[in-house]
Amino acid sequence: MSKEPIPIPTMCEVCGKHEATTKDYRFMEGYFEGKVLSCKWCANLADYALVDIVRDKLDPKDFYDEED
Repeated sequence: MSKEPIPIPTMCEVCGKHEATTKDYRFMEGYFEGKVLSCKWCANLADYALVDIVRDKLDPKDFYDEED
């Protein structure tokens, strides 16, 4: 029996600016309760950074050095 890939939304559920590529689990009261589909930029950021991104509608690329 073959399993078909689960379709994921095209946009990141955190920033809404980049394509979602990662399934992540975050538990932040008022923001995320479990599975979150995130882009490569949001996936590696700390919880406090994700809260800032959601609350202030920031681009997660701003949290990285220019050379990244």
